[in-house]
Amino acid sequence: MRYFIANLMAHLCVILVLIVLIIIFSKRNQKRKNKYAFSYLLPTIFAIITVAYIGLIVGPRLLDITDVIDGTYQSYTGTLEKKSFFNNFVEVDGIRFYHNPLHEIPEIGQPVRVLYTHNSDFTVSVECVELTDEELSPELNISDSASLGE
Repeated sequence: MRYFIANLMAHLCVILVLIVLIIIFSKRNQKRKNKYAFSYLLPTIFAIITVAYIGLIVGPRLLDITDVIDGTYQSYTGTLEKKSFFNNFVEVDGIRFYHNPLHEIPEIGQPVRVLYTHNSDFTVSVECVELTDEELSPELNISDSASLGE
């Protein structure tokens, strides 16, 4: 899960840069050194982007830190439908899971078991499994928790 922590740190750095931009453009507004009318709106625009970024990307990952430390993950079994071009996400039965691009991903169409974090859907592992038709039925294809000691 080193990639999870490194990815989280990179996103926190992006948040830091956005906050610095908000401060810089707010100070320009206070000193009335703006050349264009649009630049008065830049602190507000960057603030909206920052709040959305925290809510959609960074927040769920921060909530998953305890699960990563404890080694408690969710499990989902289904058919791999799609891989991204950069191998940073996979879709299993229409559900998108974010993935470390340095790890191998099984071929499309194979039944897989995905261990992932609860809030951010960040995968720990994507493994091929051999399943019968009964195990792929919708009644049994629900998420359950799994514990993985690292």
